[in-house]
Amino acid sequence: MFERLHIEYAKKGWRASNRRDEFPQMTRWVIRQETVHAFERFLRWVTKEKAPERASKGKKPIAAGLSVPQSLAQKGFQSIKLPNAPTAPSKGLHVVAHQHNIPSFPEHLAEYLSRIEKKKARTPQLYKAAKDLPFARIDVYHSFRLELEGLNDDDGEQDWVKASPLDGGRYDTVVVLDGDEADMVSLNGTRIGRVHLIFTLPRTMRIGSNDMPLPVYWPNACPLAYITWYTKPSQNAAAKASHNMVSVSKEMFQGAPRWSIIPLSNIRQSCMLVPDFKKTNSRIWDTDKCVLDTCTHFYINNWLSLYSY
Repeated sequence: MFERLHIEYAKKGWRASNRRDEFPQMTRWVIRQETVHAFERFLRWVTKEKAPERASKGKKPIAAGLSVPQSLAQKGFQSIKLPNAPTAPSKGLHVVAHQHNIPSFPEHLAEYLSRIEKKKARTPQLYKAAKDLPFARIDVYHSFRLELEGLNDDDGEQDWVKASPLDGGRYDTVVVLDGDEADMVSLNGTRIGRVHLIFTLPRTMRIGSNDMPLPVYWPNACPLAYITWYTKPSQNAAAKASHNMVSVSKEMFQGAPRWSIIPLSNIRQSCMLVPDFKKTNSRIWDTDKCVLDTCTHFYINNWLSLYSY
């Protein structure tokens, strides 16, 4: 805890200074950060207060299995680096869906953008199907790198996340920030997801015979990830006393995996899932296929990294 405070209130302030007469600059930096956080809390309070008012105007609730546009805010303890060029530039939506084994991706993308339109646009443009989208191609990446700030005075950790269909496919599991209490360590305020696709939207869309820029409220400059969810981490007394690992299982909705499209900045790190073989028949997992595809219940190996312990 105290090392965390040292990073927040000393190291970051010193890095923001010009290294000359640094203490007044560090103090001013901390005051400004606290002012920003106070204003963010005020905005959350205002949003919460107005939520019942918006609900009373007849807005339909969001179905439990659908994607919700999430915050694009990036935590200060992480940095994300994509390759300089897309691995598969300008790839057709249906080709991507076939190669990455996510057949409903075009429809889910249309639904995701429709929800952004409902939330942000004065005159929402809704897309009932993939054919209604004003573009047909996206840029696809097969990996990205995460750099986490060191817990002490070291250089931190570098972490790669892959979502590649090559060589039989590799789709990594990750820890996703899911609440305001989420921090750089532990699993509090997080959920586990599996990354099936890393992509960015095109810069322009086709309207009639003209190329037009995308709406400014769309995540144009933000790399996105298509993920499927696991249940929230839980732990019983027996597990805590023996191996101290928390358990998750695949989360389903109406017979299909629950999905979301999220900004890459919501991903904190990769993680390792260990199958709970007691809850899965050996004939299911003892195959040549990936256990992430065949098993349904897992433990999170929180011994793999200091950031997930």
